[in-house]
Amino acid sequence: YGSAYEIRLGNSTDVNASQVIATVSNGDGNTDEVNTDSEVTGRYLWMKGLTRALPYGYSLFEMEVYGGAASFTVSARTAAENNLMSSEVRLFPNPANQTLNLQIENFKNGDQIDILSLEGKQLISKPLESHQVSIDISQLNPGVYMLRVSGSQKKIMRFIKQ
Repeated sequence: YGSAYEIRLGNSTDVNASQVIATVSNGDGNTDEVNTDSEVTGRYLWMKGLTRALPYGYSLFEMEVYGGAASFTVSARTAAENNLMSSEVRLFPNPANQTLNLQIENFKNGDQIDILSLEGKQLISKPLESHQVSIDISQLNPGVYMLRVSGSQKKIMRFIKQ
């Protein structure tokens, strides 16, 4: 994994023509949430590795971008983290109509569940108090949403509200 890397944004497929919008110097191989207030706009987003933690290269499983034109958050996960987290958080049914159910193997008091719009706006928030949680989503309009578990662990999953 990358212990140091840049997030770059540009309007062409030439990474050298892009601009650095964020730098991470303390990557640990888990999820990194990188916030930027950059006013740079662009179509292409890159992660440019600067320093490897191990001699084997870089592993990037997923990169997601949330937010509007003025600021956004980039969330990146490694493949190893994705395998671990998939076994810890289960979301069903997906798509869902009225109720979204979660089974979470490992959690601690103080962990939080949030339902977010694709723009990153928090719509529902509740403390995680049990290994099994049901969330009433009946007031949400049909569409795609994100569920974020945060606290002792971090996980973002997409779901569909019918």
